[in-house]
Amino acid sequence: MKKIHFCGLLLLLSVPVAPAYASDDCKLVSVQTQLNHYRLMGIPYLRGPVKSVSMTTEKNPQSDIRLSSFNRIHLSPCGDIISYDFMRKSQEYGMLTTTTVTAAEDDAAINLEYTYSTGYITQKKPRPMISRITLTKDAQQVVTGYRTENFIKGNSTVLSETGELNYRSGDIDNIVINSQLFAQTYSMKYNYNNNGDISRIYTDTSPMIEYTFTYNDKGGLVTGSDKTDIAGITVTNHVECTRWDTWQNCTSGIWTKTNSNNQPGMTDVQGRTVFHTTYDYYGGK
Repeated sequence: MKKIHFCGLLLLLSVPVAPAYASDDCKLVSVQTQLNHYRLMGIPYLRGPVKSVSMTTEKNPQSDIRLSSFNRIHLSPCGDIISYDFMRKSQEYGMLTTTTVTAAEDDAAINLEYTYSTGYITQKKPRPMISRITLTKDAQQVVTGYRTENFIKGNSTVLSETGELNYRSGDIDNIVINSQLFAQTYSMKYNYNNNGDISRIYTDTSPMIEYTFTYNDKGGLVTGSDKTDIAGITVTNHVECTRWDTWQNCTSGIWTKTNSNNQPGMTDVQGRTVFHTTYDYYGGK
């Protein structure tokens, strides 16, 4: 079963840092805690009083890999996730791979469901693989636990993962994950730049996963990449922002996907498309 990590789609998703527009009836959650919620969603870099986000991609029939994606997110005035919907497709070698994500937040947990399917376009669509992720909170809304149930739709076999979060100076330091899926314990580690923004999320043992971010001098995202090693093939998604709004949120850019089989003389397979993102802000700004 292909593992879908809960940070795996961060490059084309967007959720804001802690809102400064929250009303008096919002539950008492610290700025640091709410920022950590978005970091755990893998989407730490949106800025300002965002109410909703909508992202789409352009068609590029000339690419070796044909890419398409969209996401829609709605946030409450308190910064909670009301609804979160995401889809990403890639087509190559006659195969279509589709990933969808839904998520919502309540006082007890952040809940996500990832659905992943891949198969030849000319054949019957295979049963999808599903990961249901629960990020549990304590009474202060701090996320302390991580649990995933992984299974193929219609199959009674469930492989679980449980995790413990460790913090340092209020920031997420690492997540130690005990995995039935990989039959081992591994860690997701978090690095930050001098401004306190996430610069890298990674594992240093199998499964090999790495996410990197760079920012401009105003705090806006410039580049973001995710890289995974799957059966000897390195898959990289790279986003480069080309335009920003006044809040320094990325409004358009280029998404490139590269498959490398790491063998001498073999050519990388690459797909590229342009994405556009629109934002609706509380206060109409």
